[in-house]
Amino acid sequence: MKEVSCNYCEANDFRVLVSIDGDQELKGIIDDSYSKRTFQMVQCNQCDLIYLNPRPDDKEIAEYYPAAYSSFQEFPPKNKILRSLYKVLVFLRTRQVLTYLPPSGVLLDYGCGNGHWLEAFKKAGLPTQKFIGTDPIFAPTEKLKKLGVSVHIADESNINDLVPAGSVDVIFLQGVIEHLPNPKRTLKVLFGLLKPGGHIVGVTPNVDSIDRRIFGSDWSGWHAPRHFILFDWRSIRLYAKACGYELSKVYNELE
Repeated sequence: MKEVSCNYCEANDFRVLVSIDGDQELKGIIDDSYSKRTFQMVQCNQCDLIYLNPRPDDKEIAEYYPAAYSSFQEFPPKNKILRSLYKVLVFLRTRQVLTYLPPSGVLLDYGCGNGHWLEAFKKAGLPTQKFIGTDPIFAPTEKLKKLGVSVHIADESNINDLVPAGSVDVIFLQGVIEHLPNPKRTLKVLFGLLKPGGHIVGVTPNVDSIDRRIFGSDWSGWHAPRHFILFDWRSIRLYAKACGYELSKVYNELE
């Protein structure tokens, strides 16, 4: 674990917001030396950003993303009720995202995990639209290649070698930005991949949500230690402006 400064203002002035006893999702799956640690979310006293501190260092991060991690599992769920809910979610999300994609446009799913969103976009999209996926740890390359989707193991350090600058119409960030060690750096790299007038469509937990206030330290959105930074409407606007974006809309889930 390593101590970090605020990713937005770079201050080292913070207060502990909540302490979380262990990695609740992966206890018994990963080694106890990783899962039984106590994690703390802190809030910057200068800009109010909420972030994990200390956090896993570069060598430890992969330990918290084993093959059993939920985002790497097969979809849709086997449970009939969950499967039905999943179908509704897929319908709404694809309609929302593909609205921004031109008939011959390119969509990049950055942090694609098991690739189920790429599958959904490909099936709902047009034959003239191109879909690309990248993930820093896991990507079902063979499965998606059969659908005509290009997939790579990549992050901001090498994505420019795989995706040309100014070539993407839409970048999809489904539950990704909160996992990034340095969102400011990544968003600036992604900005360079977009065509003029391109869009990022993202989904991230709202740390100022009603459910966070209700559940407190038991809120699922903490998701320690994989969620490094958590945003509210104000902080996501600040990040967008700092990285060259114009935030066109902030909405509640499935609004």
